[in-house]
Amino acid sequence: MKVRILIAAALVCLFSLAYPQDKGLGGPDSYGYRWIDSDEVGGPVYGWVDISGYGTPLNLGDEDTSSDVYLGFYVNYYGSYYNMLKVMSNGYVSFTSSFCEFQNSSIPSTSDPNGIVAPFWCDLDPSAQGNIYYYNDYTYSRLIIQYENIVQYGESSGNTFQIFIYSNGQTYFQYKTMGGSMLNACTAGIESPTGTVGLQVAYNTTYIKNNLAVRIYPSVVVTDGTLAVSETTLNYGNVTLNEKSTKPFTIYNNHATEVLEGEITTITGYSVTESAKNVLAFEINPLDSMVYDLAFQPVSAQSYNGYIIITSTDTQNASDSIYVSGTGAAPNIYVSQADTLTADVFVGGNAEKYFNIVNNGTGNLEYNLRVSQISKGSGGPDSYGYTWADSDGAGGPEYLWKEISDKGTAVTLGDEGFFTATLGFTFNFYGTNFTSVKIGANGFLTFTSSSGSPTNQAIPSATDPNNVIAAFWDDLDPSIQGNIYYYYDSVFKRFIVQYDNIVRFGTTAGNTFEIILNSDGTIIYQYKALNGLMNSCTVGIENSDGTTGLQPAYNSAYLKNSFAIEFYPPTWISITPRWDYILPSDTTEVTVGFKSANLTPGIHYTNLNIDSTDPDTPTVTVPVKFNVIELTAPQNVTTSLVGATIRLSWTAVPYATSYKIYSSSTPYGTFVEDTTGTINGTQWTTNIVNVRKFYKVTAYGTK
Repeated sequence: MKVRILIAAALVCLFSLAYPQDKGLGGPDSYGYRWIDSDEVGGPVYGWVDISGYGTPLNLGDEDTSSDVYLGFYVNYYGSYYNMLKVMSNGYVSFTSSFCEFQNSSIPSTSDPNGIVAPFWCDLDPSAQGNIYYYNDYTYSRLIIQYENIVQYGESSGNTFQIFIYSNGQTYFQYKTMGGSMLNACTAGIESPTGTVGLQVAYNTTYIKNNLAVRIYPSVVVTDGTLAVSETTLNYGNVTLNEKSTKPFTIYNNHATEVLEGEITTITGYSVTESAKNVLAFEINPLDSMVYDLAFQPVSAQSYNGYIIITSTDTQNASDSIYVSGTGAAPNIYVSQADTLTADVFVGGNAEKYFNIVNNGTGNLEYNLRVSQISKGSGGPDSYGYTWADSDGAGGPEYLWKEISDKGTAVTLGDEGFFTATLGFTFNFYGTNFTSVKIGANGFLTFTSSSGSPTNQAIPSATDPNNVIAAFWDDLDPSIQGNIYYYYDSVFKRFIVQYDNIVRFGTTAGNTFEIILNSDGTIIYQYKALNGLMNSCTVGIENSDGTTGLQPAYNSAYLKNSFAIEFYPPTWISITPRWDYILPSDTTEVTVGFKSANLTPGIHYTNLNIDSTDPDTPTVTVPVKFNVIELTAPQNVTTSLVGATIRLSWTAVPYATSYKIYSSSTPYGTFVEDTTGTINGTQWTTNIVNVRKFYKVTAYGTK
């Protein structure tokens, strides 16, 4: 039992006064270690590397210590070499100790634990929620330990942070989401195996915050080294504007005893990244190397050529270079439908028309096709007129995942929580316009409800929540792991919500899916990786009072990976594919469907707006004309006698392609088709018979 919560809370203010923290760098300690954070010039750049989806979970309890975790290399730590460590539940690791102490102390201290690397040493409890993961990243010679959504004892808000331990002796702390209310009751720093030497970044002070990175590095006694670079040229070819192409290169220190220090200087269009971290300065231990990724991201259609310069402390080879070349490639959209797209059908009929979208440019083209808002019809699969199709069906949507975790806004939600986001446009849902939406933790959006019910139900239902857009309505809990992101795509006028690696309550397998609201009223669900119980959720849409809805699935085995569902508002036009990614010199054929059901006869108009990444022509508009034809009865029907024949004549009916004659012996009897005569245009002749006849002319047409 823990009984020190009130005492710890009372000490926080005292420690905060005693140990003010107003700097973002420090050291050296007596061994030579220094530290610098991302707020300082020359400090590291924060760049989260999420390993929760592929790292090894440790499943530690409260005051728990892992078994040995192997680094995958030997690292020099305070003069001794280690290839393994232990991970403690209380926010630190140790090369020498197995003791998991909940009460943090200042650094250095000879009291156990010693030999620690501590980004957030405090009383954490991973048994309450979250998990701790580790991953051997051999590409960059580093071990990553990630504390994911771990709470301080007695609290409910999780903390997500990580440790990077590199083979060259450098250590990085990264703090992604620090949600606790006692962030100033912890220790951050490193300490020698004996506890006599240490470097303290923070101790019981207000310092740690979201999106912060700290670099801890050993000072160098002898700096000279022997520089070698793996590449002399890197050619990127054509890269689409604003897209990123990355190529690796390696800097070697071939000296047996001396450390190599230096700096990488890039040119416009290029940046050096080490995983997710931008880096210019480097420090490489003897007989070691570092792999760097050089990213080319053009912003204009031009050539980007020049030299990346590597300067170093090598007195015999002070600098080296890599010649880089690449061209910013712009897409160029061409639409084969140059004039109005027209379709004519008779009442009750359907039609399909086709046109091509061509990429005549040198860069990749992405487009999104939307329909101008048009008047609502009536009827359809639900009483309002919404219909749906999935990517397995003919004419259904194509699965095209849109990743937004790298650019969207992260939403921190507790279990059954909501967050209200602005859409960026007006969205019509069941006849009502909305400019914002509430993002729910349990896999659905709602425009008006405040109920985050974890118990899914069939659609429609008058029971709250209503006005829902449910892609995976189930008892989900984003406070355990993963995150939810939203993003307004102003280029393609759509709002995207991504549920990333979210688990169902009581399980450990994450689910990744997204909801896309297009400004033309269409709704798309996309399912990237579903690992949970896929047959215990509700998929559908529902109106504001729960009287009308459309339900593709309810507690059934329907959903799967790489799958899409699209909902269409009441309209007479459909488009396939609605969006696509077109390579240079490639073409996509667009099928436009026309449905006359529920439309009044006459001419109906709308526009197809094609938004694309073409920088010169961001939107192409194709006017659409839909003529719904209702045949009228033949007019001016007359009869005449010509010798031994009877002739019927009438005025031609617009759009009629054929006529039939019906006859009966009485005007009120049953008329049957009369095939005794011959039709020639708008005349019909037959031989005279000595029987009274009444005739009817009917027009027919096909489109």
